[in-house]
Amino acid sequence: TILVHREASIDEPEAISSISQLSDEFERVNWGVSLYNLKAAEKALKIPGCAVIQIPFSVFNQDFLHSNFIKKAQGHGVKVVARSIFSLGVIFQPISFFDNYPKPVKETITVLHEFAAKFDVNLSTLACQFVARTGKVDEIVVGVNTIGQLADIAQIEFRKEMDDLFSFLVQQSKSWESSLFRPELQK
Repeated sequence: TILVHREASIDEPEAISSISQLSDEFERVNWGVSLYNLKAAEKALKIPGCAVIQIPFSVFNQDFLHSNFIKKAQGHGVKVVARSIFSLGVIFQPISFFDNYPKPVKETITVLHEFAAKFDVNLSTLACQFVARTGKVDEIVVGVNTIGQLADIAQIEFRKEMDDLFSFLVQQSKSWESSLFRPELQK
């Protein structure tokens, strides 16, 4: 899969034509876009040949879920890939890091940390399972900095106790401004 990572490129016919031609030259290679916002994603759905849309999706960034975009894209035959599932590492911060965030955000991270401790589950497992089970995405892309992080992700298992937690997380996300955790707005 070849992904265009500059949102502005979806408005450039030459760029789209070039990437489409490149994709055509290789057997079983498709192309798509990596986007940050719903408006650009909706536009990408209208581009002939765009087979993949990569979106940010996490406990703290559920814009594409609440807008029903994921279901819509899949209905058009477009594969949806989630990235930024750890909110650029924010979920790994200690609870005190969230002291200046809106109350629902701090409540959410507190519940995540408490659940992880109670059921002896690491936060990367919770993040991956949340996106996999709640987001209904086709694939998840994760980045790691250490072999230990990769090992944690490789051992991910679902636990039934997570269902109630995930329902809570979806509800909580409606109570804060999602731009707090949008990767393209982070400095």
